[in-house]
Amino acid sequence: MSSSRRPLIEIENLTVGFPDRVQPALVGLSERIERGEVVAITGPSGCGKSTLCHALTGFIPEMLPARVSGAIRIDGRSVWETDPAQLATQLGLVQQDPD
Repeated sequence: MSSSRRPLIEIENLTVGFPDRVQPALVGLSERIERGEVVAITGPSGCGKSTLCHALTGFIPEMLPARVSGAIRIDGRSVWETDPAQLATQLGLVQQDPD
């Protein structure tokens, strides 16, 4: 598929669980974000917003140990098969408390 036709971000059946928690933080999440689309990720504390953002940037499971299944692709490339330095040229994450 040409890059102009595929979604910029594609999440398929993403499930993320942490070793110290019984329940997964995310279960079966699927979403497509098209080029030029503006998206807000909102929700109450503990609903998985940060987990999703960390997975999108490849931080999970690279730096935060987690059980991950499903797929995340940025511009057609798997975030888990892309060099983190390369991924950082396309995505950024600013935490609520950046210190």
